[in-house]
Amino acid sequence: SKWPQLGGKGRIGLACSVLGSQLIVTGGYGSHSTVLSTTASLDLASGPGAAWLEGGRMKTPRYRHAMVTVGAAGRERLYVLGGWDGRRTLATVERWQEGGSRWEEEEERLPEGRRGMGAVAMTEDVCTA
Repeated sequence: SKWPQLGGKGRIGLACSVLGSQLIVTGGYGSHSTVLSTTASLDLASGPGAAWLEGGRMKTPRYRHAMVTVGAAGRERLYVLGGWDGRRTLATVERWQEGGSRWEEEEERLPEGRRGMGAVAMTEDVCTA
């Protein structure tokens, strides 16, 4: 197939981005009607049959959030922005920490709560729409 499915079954409203050779998938709405805080990664360099690995959980469960990788190769930073936690629309931003074991909430927030948005890195800045 031209568009192979890489995983993420059982959830909708997740976000994904590439960090180095890793495809990172976060959050979403799970099969048990819950908003997820999970992180999973797939090593794209490993080829067909590579296994998904669980990573650290986000501080806040998120659904319909955005994720973006910022920076040049070797100095990339990965962020999740906004979303819905099951009760409210979020303005919080979390950053994936070196080594891929945990997320930390950033002091800087979105100007207002956002969900269902897109995000793109433009040099060192992040733009949302």
